[in-house]
Amino acid sequence: MTWLRRGNRRLFLLLLILCGGSFLATALQIYNFLQHRQEFNEAAELRVMDQAKRAADDIGAYLGDVKSWVATLRNDLASGAISPEAVADRLQRDYHAHADSIFEIGVAYEPSAACTPDSLHAPHFGGQEDPPKGFLLEDYYPSPYTGYDWYRQLITGGQWVEPYLGGATKTLVVGYGQRFYCEEPDRKCDVSGAECTPAGVVRINLALKDIRERLQRLNLGRTGFGYILSRKGVFIAHPVSGYAKGIRTIFDTIEDPARAESADISVLISYVDRVTAGEEGLLHATDAKIARPLMLAYMPIPNSDWSLTAVFFEDEILQESPKATRDKLVWIGITGIAFLFFLSLVLFGAYLGIDHRLWAGGGAVAAVLFTSGIIGIWYLALTFPDARSGVEQTVLTSEAGVRKFLSDNRTRASKLYASYESPVYIPTGVFIQSIEFSTANNVVVTGYVWQKYGLDLPAGLSRGFVFPEAESVEIRDAYTRSNGEGQVVGWYFKAVLRQSFDYAAYPLDHQNVWLRIWHSDFDKNVILTPDLDAYDFINPLLRPGMEQADFVLPAWNVEKSYFSYRENSYSTNFGITDYVGQRGFPELYFNITLTRKFTGPFISNIIPLSAVSIMLFGVLMFGTKQAGKVDLLGFSASTVLNICAAFFFTVVIAHVTLRASLAAPGIVYLEDFYFVLYLAILAVSLNAMFFAREDKLPLLQGFIQYQDNFWPKILYWPLLTGLMLIITVGVFY
Repeated sequence: MTWLRRGNRRLFLLLLILCGGSFLATALQIYNFLQHRQEFNEAAELRVMDQAKRAADDIGAYLGDVKSWVATLRNDLASGAISPEAVADRLQRDYHAHADSIFEIGVAYEPSAACTPDSLHAPHFGGQEDPPKGFLLEDYYPSPYTGYDWYRQLITGGQWVEPYLGGATKTLVVGYGQRFYCEEPDRKCDVSGAECTPAGVVRINLALKDIRERLQRLNLGRTGFGYILSRKGVFIAHPVSGYAKGIRTIFDTIEDPARAESADISVLISYVDRVTAGEEGLLHATDAKIARPLMLAYMPIPNSDWSLTAVFFEDEILQESPKATRDKLVWIGITGIAFLFFLSLVLFGAYLGIDHRLWAGGGAVAAVLFTSGIIGIWYLALTFPDARSGVEQTVLTSEAGVRKFLSDNRTRASKLYASYESPVYIPTGVFIQSIEFSTANNVVVTGYVWQKYGLDLPAGLSRGFVFPEAESVEIRDAYTRSNGEGQVVGWYFKAVLRQSFDYAAYPLDHQNVWLRIWHSDFDKNVILTPDLDAYDFINPLLRPGMEQADFVLPAWNVEKSYFSYRENSYSTNFGITDYVGQRGFPELYFNITLTRKFTGPFISNIIPLSAVSIMLFGVLMFGTKQAGKVDLLGFSASTVLNICAAFFFTVVIAHVTLRASLAAPGIVYLEDFYFVLYLAILAVSLNAMFFAREDKLPLLQGFIQYQDNFWPKILYWPLLTGLMLIITVGVFY
């Protein structure tokens, strides 16, 4: 140790440099982490606003076309280019020219106008009949149309009319119209109608369902969705059709008791005020039913009095992958451990070369820091788990998200199959009562599945479902209920599912147990949809579809449950020539994410390994050549070898038991600790043999023989815990 004392000044300066460098590295890592997160969130918000603006502009361009078509027809009427007798033919031509964009087009004359052919006349063309036809509005209205709100609004000036149920078409519509003028006997009227009495209105109606379908085609991400509000807060379009039925308003949702109890009403009121005022902005909120944070980007739609709100889930937009976040935090931890280690060497004066200072500042502190690092990475692994690799899925937590995904899938499928027909949708629900791991790769699941069959389904469609991954399954009828809208059929099931589980991170592993569900008639283009309305809450963290109070699953915690779609493809058409499920078919999954309880592996594996490590250190500490201690402690190389052999076989038996219980194809994380302990047992055995030698080899004299085996004793815990820390970083980084 003389060399250490001679160079203690230089060593002190080196430790200060290392301490300062590691501190700066830690501070820089923390700054970069916070800065990156802020920039990432800001960039995400900009992307959200940009997507909302592009979506609003897209709809605005479509509405601008509608306005221009109305203006052209109005101008032709005002200029006399179209006589009243030719209006019906012109409406038919205009409708067919824009049949993919409008629901109906019409002209409604003022009874007192000079150019009105009859006392009351309103020719229209379009509607929901197939094929579309022309009709007179007065034939369907019980009273003169001039008394209805839409007419009174339009005759006062060009504008968009609030949604209403069409008296002739019996369809929810929203329309744009302008008044027009014609020549009067005593003066000439221009297109603007200055100083003239309006002769009537020209209008185009759009079906709310058509606007909703156009809205769903917008690019708002995999589960992002949008809705359109009028200036009065009326839903013009929403992915959930129920919002447009009965002319529902945004104010109805605020007054919903369930929402009022869990949402900041002042935030919602402020949002509604801004939207109805035609402002644009970004709002962070939380959905009341799923308790999931949202981002709402609201934007006025050009060429209208409407506003578009694009809704995105924050956990899909504002957060990086869990592994990316974990990796950054691991690096912060590594540099922080380095800083604290070098700082401890300085504070304890280990650079002075005094034995007890080296014990405190080098060995003890290093072991504590490395152990803390291992525990910290365990915490990060549990908090930021890896996503299931190789699986692309769309999590379904809202009816709007389901409709958005299915709309996109339908568009893709229509391009793949020339004879593609619209699929049949069957709402399906799941309730899980129990889960049990029968083997390492087999899981037994029991519960209920129900399906809703509407009155408009194709004749001959069977009732039932299939678990394609089940090794064995028992299904029996549970209940059947009928109502005015159709039939609900429920079944009880018990299925043995063969699935591939990844135990590489054991005992910090997360497992995903899933039910892949097909309809019995999977060859008939039947798509199962999650029956989200059947659940009180659909936030995955609240475990919808799971037994809440008495659910028993030893050794596991249920982290979350959720529905998802996976677009699966197959290398066969199952012998069915026109099978549409071969490429990119959306299959419904019910997923249960499980987190292993750490207590069991800690008691059965970690504690025995720790005990063997401590006893092995005790064997190393009792090794001595000092007079008087040899007889007292009974040290000899053969004794150490016998003890190490006993430790070795004990560890081997525990290791084999672990392998047998997991049946994992590769090496799991916890096994690395066994390998480290094998190495420690071997090192202690070799140390005892070399320490027992009487010759004065330079290596033994300078390292093992120094001060009664000083260096092996002081380095035991730092090397053991440091190697485990390196392995832990390698596995979870």
